[in-house]
Amino acid sequence: MAPHGRFLAGVQRLDVMLTMLFVGYGFLGLVVPTTTVLALEKHGAIAGTASTLMGTRCGSSPARW
Repeated sequence: MAPHGRFLAGVQRLDVMLTMLFVGYGFLGLVVPTTTVLALEKHGAIAGTASTLMGTRCGSSPARW
């Protein structure tokens, strides 16, 4: 949401913004592993290796925006 959109929605306080970010990032912890499992479901024989490589790549590369 753009800064002017947050202003129009009435989210101008830091505690409200931090709560929204905490909840949003918390749901990422539920969504990302689930989508990884669903994506690798049809690749049973190599799913472990693929999961390891995905974890290594995510852990070793810097965050990009």
